[in-house]
Amino acid sequence: MYLTREDLHVFYHQVHQIVAKKLGIEDFELKSASELVDEIEKVNPNVSSRVRTFIKAYERWFDFHQKIDAAGSSGNLSTQQNQELTAAMDARDSTRKELISELDKL
Repeated sequence: MYLTREDLHVFYHQVHQIVAKKLGIEDFELKSASELVDEIEKVNPNVSSRVRTFIKAYERWFDFHQKIDAAGSSGNLSTQQNQELTAAMDARDSTRKELISELDKL
């Protein structure tokens, strides 16, 4: 996988900025992710929950890829590993869709 932990943190910050912008949070582009987490929670706890769920699912997917890469088994997964990867991808994708759907309601 070509995504590093640092790339992942940048992505999470972008997610928080996008959500903050949708929620009308001022100066979102100049705030850290941790500041945005607090403000998103205050403005819309339901959206905040969706963001947390999406990030947890994304983390599980990323961690699984890290495990595969460390084992050197990328491209040669067992049946169980394929099932785990598919489940992680499905969770990542479905929580992203749920977050987007929640933001579309705003």
